[in-house]
Amino acid sequence: MDWQYGMKIGIRKICNGGNCMAIREIDCSCEACPVPLLRAMKELKTMDAGDILIVHSDHSCVGINVQEWAKKNQYPVELVEADDGEWEIYIEKPKEK
Repeated sequence: MDWQYGMKIGIRKICNGGNCMAIREIDCSCEACPVPLLRAMKELKTMDAGDILIVHSDHSCVGINVQEWAKKNQYPVELVEADDGEWEIYIEKPKEK
């Protein structure tokens, strides 16, 4: 899928032997808080443990809010400034407790 504001931009499957995981990406550029967090939470509910969600944003506060939520809820998370003024938030869906 191409970049489309407010849209999913892709799902990839990576397999190593019998283990597979999905990497999903959503574009939240031009979206203000709390919309990106709500979209990430909704997307994570549909994912399997070990899958990765990448949230693209052009607002630094989105990265901070999503990262705080993920840490509070024990989701492994990493915030990366991909380009000047553009961030990627990597969130791994943890195993169910």
